[in-house]
Amino acid sequence: MNRKISALPFVWMSAALMFGWAGAAIPLTTFKALQAKAPEFIIINIQSVKTDRNAAGDVVVRAQALVQKVERTGSGVKPGSVIRIVYTLHHRDPEHPLPGPQQLPIIKAGVTCPAYLVKTAGEDAYSPAAEAKSFETLK
Repeated sequence: MNRKISALPFVWMSAALMFGWAGAAIPLTTFKALQAKAPEFIIINIQSVKTDRNAAGDVVVRAQALVQKVERTGSGVKPGSVIRIVYTLHHRDPEHPLPGPQQLPIIKAGVTCPAYLVKTAGEDAYSPAAEAKSFETLK
C-alpha cells in the first residue's frame, strides 16, 4: 500500500526549530517576577524618544519622561520629576528579527504607561527592569 504523507508539518517544525521559535518564549511568570522585583514602579508620560545606532549596529534608545504617579521607588523619584530612560536593543532589525525571546519595544513619545525600571548606577538615568514587559503591567 502506497501512502502519501504531507511534508508540510515537517517543514513547519523544521523552520520553528531552525529559527528558534520553539521554546524561545520567556514564561509570563518570569516577567511578573521581574516586575515585582523592579525597584521603580511608576506611571510615566513619555515626552521624547531618540534612537541611534552604536558601532556594533545596536539601537540605543534615549527617552525623557514625566513621572505622573509613583507606586514604588528605590531612588526616591517623585511625581512631577522628569527622568531619562536609556536602553539598548541588540542588533534590532525589523526586517530580519533575531530568534529568541521578545525584545523590548521602542517606546513612543506621547504615550502614558507603567514603567518597571532600575536606576542606572553612576548615572542620572533609568533602565528597564522587566525585559520586554518593562512598559506594561501583566495581569
